[in-house]
Amino acid sequence: MAVTLLSKTNRPTKYNNHGSIPERPAILLKVVSLMIVVVLIFQLKLLNKVNNITSTIGFISEEKTTQADLPPQPTTETKDTNKERYKDCIFRDSSLVESVYIYPVPGTPEFTGDILSVYGQTHSIPEYPWVAVDAEAKREGWGPYDTASQLVQYNTELMVRDILTHPDSCLRTNDPEKATLFYVPYLPAAEFHQGKLHLGNYSTTEYGKAIMDILERNDHSGWERSFGLTSKYWKRRGGSDHILVFSEPMHGLWHPRNRRGNYHFIRSQYQLTPPIVISVELSTTFVDMYPNCARKNILMPYPNTDGRWFNGKLNQEADAQLKDFGIQELSDSPAALPSELQLHGQKEQGQATDWSVTTPPRILAQFYKAGNHGTCRYLRTNMANDFKCTPSGKFSHEHNIKNYAYGYRQSTFCPCPGGDSPSAKRMFDALLAGCIPIVLSHDFVWPFTAEFDRSAPVISNETTAILSRAAKGIDGATLFGENPHSSPSSKVAILHPDDYSVRLEVRDHNEAKLDPETCQVVQDGKGADQTALQTILESFSAEEIARLKQGASLAGYAYSYYRMRPDLPDNPMRESVLPDGGAAHMLVRSLEERAEGKLWPQCQRELKGKNPTNDDKVFTFVC
Repeated sequence: MAVTLLSKTNRPTKYNNHGSIPERPAILLKVVSLMIVVVLIFQLKLLNKVNNITSTIGFISEEKTTQADLPPQPTTETKDTNKERYKDCIFRDSSLVESVYIYPVPGTPEFTGDILSVYGQTHSIPEYPWVAVDAEAKREGWGPYDTASQLVQYNTELMVRDILTHPDSCLRTNDPEKATLFYVPYLPAAEFHQGKLHLGNYSTTEYGKAIMDILERNDHSGWERSFGLTSKYWKRRGGSDHILVFSEPMHGLWHPRNRRGNYHFIRSQYQLTPPIVISVELSTTFVDMYPNCARKNILMPYPNTDGRWFNGKLNQEADAQLKDFGIQELSDSPAALPSELQLHGQKEQGQATDWSVTTPPRILAQFYKAGNHGTCRYLRTNMANDFKCTPSGKFSHEHNIKNYAYGYRQSTFCPCPGGDSPSAKRMFDALLAGCIPIVLSHDFVWPFTAEFDRSAPVISNETTAILSRAAKGIDGATLFGENPHSSPSSKVAILHPDDYSVRLEVRDHNEAKLDPETCQVVQDGKGADQTALQTILESFSAEEIARLKQGASLAGYAYSYYRMRPDLPDNPMRESVLPDGGAAHMLVRSLEERAEGKLWPQCQRELKGKNPTNDDKVFTFVC
């Protein structure tokens, strides 16, 4: 018998005869079990979601902490602010704005605090010797600040310093933590010469040795004691973001004698070590051996710091000299090339563009003036003898044209043989004067070309147009800013030597072609079967000369440290004028590409399996 009780819900609950709840249907049990499972899953998902949120918060926190530890990266807003702040700076479009740290020198306000080593903070560091020499030379106008001195050819270290540190430049940062490049203010040429061309002191100084110790043994103690500066930033990237400048092709951190060729590049200038080495010479032999190591450095043109080359005064003087020669028209000159006469006639008829219209008429086919010394002395001797017998040589002798600055302005071609080394200042002075260089030096390498940077593209038409406008005096900063190839990742090689120079094989001109006494063609010997240089020059067509003149005008701008302008002082370096020519812009573009030591790893890989101690035994260069 069953008993029925009322529950609180007034629903009856049925018990069986034994007083227990009767068995429920199987479906009800399944439903209850399913609900329990659902609840458990929901709880697990909720817990997992909370954990994910917590984990995400922790990740964001860690990310913010990591970013805070890094140097602040320039934003578009920062770049725009810098551009507005430095609107008058010719380098305002560069990625290096406020990015180059200049190590301070003793006696300046910056020579204090954490940039000093422990030794520098606890000891009195004497003035670096080259600082006083440079200051006195500038004040008195001698040595490298005398535009008539031969020392001016070693002014690259001063030009680079001025480009980076001048008040009108905007590349300098006072915060080494922000810097992508570090300039070492060591002036080896100033220290060595002390304002004199032949000083004769070849001993290695404590400053040169301090840097050598870093590069050879990773020993920074000399740097910290002699320079009094911290080695922290040398160690940060192994020195690959540090800049060293060498103005002389045969000198570096020390001064080996009776050595040429690779020895200087490897052993005194340390061009196979991490720092960015700025120099005025590399050889074809060296670049062939180490193309990537050569490229991680920077090859610059020899500087011309005589303002009269740029403000028009030398052109006026050379032009006035023609009246003393009795030259009224180009046709009055017995030494002018027939093709030059043809070009001159086309120009007067408005049929041709003369890229040297601001220079005097080219009354000479060539002008040669060089000493008989160096590795290529036989070449030089024979070239000098042959030149005396040419119409240009006879005219130059008759009218006593000794000033090569005038001779270059009055000539169509300028022969440039090697001497003590493959390069010479004359190659670049010829271009500045509108004279087409005739290069007779196998190992000579033109800067800003694929001869130096083997990975670089050939000059583009757009770059040609840019240089064309720049050569006419348009603002260099704007021009290089417009160039799509001016980004740090671009290859800084925009010139092609065949567009502005002629390279001849030395072996074809190493023997005399003419008897120096009679000026008759030699009948025997090696020179008898070779073509004289004058004959080669006379074979150039008017169209070819016009093309080379155009290229020389553009290359002259790219290789000049100052722009052509009438208001430039006669001695711009002594008057602290910021170098603003094409060479200054090309230097900045080259440094952009090498910021943070970006090109050093390629050099490192190239050095694997090679033995530079064998390669430095290349003691001579190839004429």
